[in-house]
Amino acid sequence: VREAVRSDVSVDELARLASTDPGFAIRLLSVVNSSAYALPNKVNDVPQAVSLLGIGGLRNLALRLSLQQMVPLGEDGEVLLAISLRRAVAARMIAERMGIKRKLENYFTTGLFLEAGLLARAASDLAGAGEVARIPSTVRVIHERSEGIPPHPERGAQLAKEWNLAEDTIKAIRHHHDATPPRARIPRVAWCAERFSAVFEGGDAEANYQAAKAAGDRLNLEEAAVEEILDELPGLVEDAASGFQRSITKQVNVSHLIRDANAR
Repeated sequence: VREAVRSDVSVDELARLASTDPGFAIRLLSVVNSSAYALPNKVNDVPQAVSLLGIGGLRNLALRLSLQQMVPLGEDGEVLLAISLRRAVAARMIAERMGIKRKLENYFTTGLFLEAGLLARAASDLAGAGEVARIPSTVRVIHERSEGIPPHPERGAQLAKEWNLAEDTIKAIRHHHDATPPRARIPRVAWCAERFSAVFEGGDAEANYQAAKAAGDRLNLEEAAVEEILDELPGLVEDAASGFQRSITKQVNVSHLIRDANAR
């Protein structure tokens, strides 16, 4: 990650670095040979794989592996992974529906790091991080402040700064719980992804659903596009977890959430 953010880094340098870590090299080849790339021939060579991903793609892969290592095992870890993947998938889908075609993986990676502050807390207080992850998204920051601990957006932004991540990513992490969306595109999409994710994370399901639609409207997304994203999100989060070689609990469909909320 540190080398990939250097302005003068070359693809050859990153290829040599990737080749020195067998675990990373295997993951790199696995990603390039996945169905997402649909290459006509299998890639068995690290330099070739690096050239296909490019500097940005390799950086995103390194960031994902770093975050994957931060997520602990066990039930609390599953919850933390699920909320992280939900934001990552939602951010990428929102960007796609907005007509953004370039560097979509940057949106996925930014969404993935929105809850990095909670993952950092999990390293020393797994039970506390798991407790926050299980309460509704809309009140997590309030809960943390009531406990007298730094809110996870601030903690995550500080971590992203230490990792020399892009300024847009740092802003996205710091402001994803703000009442109004940031102006920059990536932080704005991440802010919207937080509202879409909140629909699946407890509290007033109907109110959260309406808040997600209002957030989509802020980004000029049609209501039909918002509904499509929310319908597809649970299944894609499960797929993303399998790509991380981790399991998470079965994700509930949004129509079931609304129906159960109305019944209650």
